[in-house]
Amino acid sequence: MEKELEPVEDNLELVQRRSVRRFKLSNVFSWILDGFSMDYGAFYTIKNLFYRPGEMVRSYLYHGRLDFTPPIRLLLVTTTLVLIAFKYSSVNQFTIEALKGPDAGLSSDEASIYIMKMLEDYTNVILWLFIPCMALFSWLFNRKSGYNYAENLVLNTYYTVFVNIIFLMFLTDKWINNSVLMIIYLILSTFHYMLSLKGMFQLTWMKSFWQTLLIFIITFIFYSIGIAVIIATVMIDFTKTG
Repeated sequence: MEKELEPVEDNLELVQRRSVRRFKLSNVFSWILDGFSMDYGAFYTIKNLFYRPGEMVRSYLYHGRLDFTPPIRLLLVTTTLVLIAFKYSSVNQFTIEALKGPDAGLSSDEASIYIMKMLEDYTNVILWLFIPCMALFSWLFNRKSGYNYAENLVLNTYYTVFVNIIFLMFLTDKWINNSVLMIIYLILSTFHYMLSLKGMFQLTWMKSFWQTLLIFIITFIFYSIGIAVIIATVMIDFTKTG
């Protein structure tokens, strides 16, 4: 029988509530340290992350935290898998072509090599910076829900774990075109975020849909500006030193 994510009120739940602290910015450091402990529930966590992520995060925060693998631990493991996929698939070149403009001022080979090295060196940072950005806007859109910013960090960290896992599909680029894989990736990641918001904040499908679009668009705008500034800076430095 399927394990309930939100158990009924009983003595066990009362004990858990006494031992499980609410997430706040003041205890984020201890939460990060939890990610390095050997905890039970990796497969159970991933299973629930795939089909009822919002409810799982609520249960992790307030009911059965010991049943789930901490998000920071899964983030570290799945980011490593993304780095492997990025190195051994052609998605790195696909990303470079998307980022590189026609008037880069460098030859194609020079630009590709330099940008590829930068992406390989800082891929984990690029991925992780999405988490606080998206958490900020999911918190702002749902302030009345009672969840604080740190708890939104948990939600968006688990979401990043999911997108890291499905990123492994790019290892099939020998058989499936990268453009097709990117479309599938975007559809799955968008739908999953809708599902996460719906379950976490008890939203309707329509409200979770427009919140997902707004959060993605706003985050993408701010994030793209930041990445563009960084790339432009390193490119200027490259032209000066090259």
